[in-house]
Amino acid sequence: MEKAVKKLDRRVVKTRRAIREAFRRKLEQGPLKAITVSGLASEADIDRKTFYLHFSSIDDLVDAEVRELLEHLVAAALRSSGQPGDVIDLRRVLLAFRDLTEEDPVIYERLLNSVPMEAIIDMVQPAIFEELHGSEADDPERALAAEYLARYYLGGVFSVFLHWFKYDQDTPLEQLIATVEQQAGGALAFRPVVLR
Repeated sequence: MEKAVKKLDRRVVKTRRAIREAFRRKLEQGPLKAITVSGLASEADIDRKTFYLHFSSIDDLVDAEVRELLEHLVAAALRSSGQPGDVIDLRRVLLAFRDLTEEDPVIYERLLNSVPMEAIIDMVQPAIFEELHGSEADDPERALAAEYLARYYLGGVFSVFLHWFKYDQDTPLEQLIATVEQQAGGALAFRPVVLR
């Protein structure tokens, strides 16, 4: 009985991988709005019913792809940097996002153009907040303030990154960070931020 479960799990993993690889190939060929479940199922060599066993829609698949990207981003941004707890290193977030998107710029461009910035922040903020605060019951007032502070800083960081990613990749990101910090006079500094 246990062997059957393991085989099924491998088949599920293999099918999900086939769907996601087919999705990436389709994204390379054209815009997201042109991708259909039928076309994707055909590309993955499965039937439509099988697709729906794994994802409820193309949007659900997009969410899964974006969440995976953002999980990698959160992990990269929060890697040990010698900072105390409750710290978001904004420069690290920007550079981690750049490094991740360089792996497959066409696909990430299409994904990021299809997901509103607010949705990106909605996906990233809880993961960062949870990583920083763990599951400890904190003072609710401090926790709420820290949540909004994280959203505030992430909004600025992602806005800068998305503009750079879409329109200005000829400028090195490190140079852009320095320019923004200089022009903002410290009001928007990509330095570690303590969420307290």
